[in-house]
Amino acid sequence: MVETISEAHVDILAGIPWRYHKATDKAIEEMWREGREIRRLLAESRDLEEARRRLYDYLGELEWRYREALEDLHPLDRWLALEAIKVFKNIISRHNEKIATFSTLEYLYKLARNDPLVKEEVGMGFIEEFKHLFKAIHGTAGYSRGWLGPALGGETSTSEFLTKHGREAALIRSRYLDRMASLVKKYFKRYTFGLDPKVIEKRKKNRQKILDYFGATLD
Repeated sequence: MVETISEAHVDILAGIPWRYHKATDKAIEEMWREGREIRRLLAESRDLEEARRRLYDYLGELEWRYREALEDLHPLDRWLALEAIKVFKNIISRHNEKIATFSTLEYLYKLARNDPLVKEEVGMGFIEEFKHLFKAIHGTAGYSRGWLGPALGGETSTSEFLTKHGREAALIRSRYLDRMASLVKKYFKRYTFGLDPKVIEKRKKNRQKILDYFGATLD
């Protein structure tokens, strides 16, 4: 049982804390490793508007390369990259800033320029969100490997289903789903549930305490 927020974590994403945590220098560097060119453009821009224009140019060029098949990406990773580019363009747009009443781009701009004050304002949730968005933009998210990816052993990806047909494809899919079910069951076993004998016994004891307190019986 989690005692404090700082102890909370998602087992399936082991080691990644909740957004309530302040961003660490290590986490920020990990984010920028997934978007080195984005960081460079932000850091070298003289102001926020120049940064916005340069990012739009960069994203436009990247989108063109994906659409012209100049980058060797799996179709699923290519699709995700194009969607992620669209999302990032929306995030950094002036229109979106007016709606949100604040500038996400400004936070990224200041982070890229190592502004010490902005590090106190952003949490791990912000950093993780953009780390994974940058991965998607650059086609390195591993989306084509399938749900849970390496956690399933990396033996089969969802893309493999697309290259097979009939019974062969069905068997590959079944083995993949079996491994997925086993992994999910493993995680579920870490937590108790209402029909667990220990939980039932604990509830009985609590019920008896209440009955004793009020001098009552089950009847």
